[in-house]
Amino acid sequence: MERYYFAYGSNLNIADWHRWCSWCGYAKDLLKPISTGYLPDRTLAFSLHSESRFGGVLDVVPKLGHTVSGVIYKVKESGWQALDAKEGAPNWYRRFDTYALTSDAKEVAVSTYEVRPNLRSPFVPPHSDYLEIVSQGLRSYGLDDLALNATANQQNLNSLNHFFFYGTLMTGQIRHKLLKPFSIKLIKDAKTYGKLIDLGSYPGFLLRDQDKEREQWVYGELVELGNIEQAVTELDQVEGFSFFGDPDLLYRRALTNVYLDDGVQKLAWIYVYNQPSSERLILSGNWREFSKL
Repeated sequence: MERYYFAYGSNLNIADWHRWCSWCGYAKDLLKPISTGYLPDRTLAFSLHSESRFGGVLDVVPKLGHTVSGVIYKVKESGWQALDAKEGAPNWYRRFDTYALTSDAKEVAVSTYEVRPNLRSPFVPPHSDYLEIVSQGLRSYGLDDLALNATANQQNLNSLNHFFFYGTLMTGQIRHKLLKPFSIKLIKDAKTYGKLIDLGSYPGFLLRDQDKEREQWVYGELVELGNIEQAVTELDQVEGFSFFGDPDLLYRRALTNVYLDDGVQKLAWIYVYNQPSSERLILSGNWREFSKL
């Protein structure tokens, strides 16, 4: 299985990457961008002082229900040596294998870097030059720098409190009451691209067929919940999700773009059916209507 690289910091800035490669004698064509994506259950932090950056540099710290935006790169074999050298691995940062999520509910095997836990400080203020390098990198891929700047000001905008529910967790359905402890802040009718299958007393969500011309929509609700860490912990248990990349799970937690009736688009968590499917397709994409038949 090919493993890609997930960048969330200065390596998003190709000019900065090329400068470093030139200084250190590495080729410039070691990274090829594949798509934007999100590192799940991690949050940004400035936890390490860098002499060359004159202040704090970025880290991704484990935190349930949070996401870190970035870019997924294909790496030439010699590129991993260059990345290790630039990140000071394994002395300052360490490379680890994980999964990035895309906004169309897909999962990508990646490697990325985190500060070695024993070297982390609670907060190291970053220099404005470093912030601008990362900000330019984010914007060059159409990503905003709101979470970056919030983190630099010791605020948190990395939590993702929106879920897309399409089955028994919707309003009026048998498991909706499970959401009440999590301070429901918003419920709106919504839809996302995909397919719905009948699994008996509940439905399953599948990715849409990319080779089909017609649009495939699944209809449900966009729900905003409070206390996101507790909500994710308990909903993962309800859906039987344990960790990313496990092929044996019944459902996996993913991300999807959700579309509201007023045209607003939101990124939300979704639980995707994770097993081979021969079950009946719900052509309407609407569980509420189908379950009444």
